[in-house]
Amino acid sequence: MAKINVMKKPTNVQYQCGGLRVKIVETAEELREVKWIRIKVFQKEQGVSMNVDFDGNDVFATHIVAYINEMPVGTTRIILSNNGAGKIQRMAVLKGFRNRGIGSQIIKYALDFLKNQRIKLVRLSSQEQVRKFYEQFGFRAIGDVFDEAKIRHIMMEKIL
Repeated sequence: MAKINVMKKPTNVQYQCGGLRVKIVETAEELREVKWIRIKVFQKEQGVSMNVDFDGNDVFATHIVAYINEMPVGTTRIILSNNGAGKIQRMAVLKGFRNRGIGSQIIKYALDFLKNQRIKLVRLSSQEQVRKFYEQFGFRAIGDVFDEAKIRHIMMEKIL
């Protein structure tokens, strides 16, 4: 496995529209909010084990959090590898806030962040049932469907 590069922390540009705000995590409290979202979505809702979700890579990641009226409702993390590719991981939106465009804004923010880091290739491991969500942002499936945490996934990539 390639070593992981830690990204330079840019000035935290935020996306804000109405009550939705998307930003890079900057504080310990914001990181706790991200973990709370992941526990609710991955561990409690989907049955992913804590050891799989919290895999030790959070310290190498740039985390993104979305708020509606200051309530944390969505997150993802970004990791860079030494080969210059970016990987979007742990994309989650709380159940009661799905289908409102929050996930779309998180992905757009993550892609803009990666472009600003001069990343040319982005990968993600999509749960099979949300593959079409990522396709609308230009991701394409590569390889075969596989099981990760007992959930069907497909590897996807996008050239920026």
